[in-house]
Amino acid sequence: MTEVLAPEFRNDYLPRHQRMLKERYELASALFTEIGVPHEPTESGLCLWLNLRDRVALPDGAAEMQLYEFMLNEHRVHISPGSGFKTEHYGFFRQDEELLREGIKRIAAGLAAFTKQ
Repeated sequence: MTEVLAPEFRNDYLPRHQRMLKERYELASALFTEIGVPHEPTESGLCLWLNLRDRVALPDGAAEMQLYEFMLNEHRVHISPGSGFKTEHYGFFRQDEELLREGIKRIAAGLAAFTKQ
């Protein structure tokens, strides 16, 4: 803990981490825009809110879970349903930034294959 609290660590880590988050956000935003997936702009945070309301048949938790399970089981990508984060509207999903490029490729393939049921 002493190392974490040391000014040398904070002075290097925090700016580097902020830069990395900004770069990943810009990359994710550009890639999602490229494949036509709307997302909410953000100024901070470790995730993006994907607006997938047009992909769910009904504005409810069951339809949201259907898309979530399809993406997980068929395309092996985890997108967190917004209902788990108390979002106001169904159809918003969080996408963490780990393995960003591969995850976005899988999301694009899954959304192309998913049909409203």
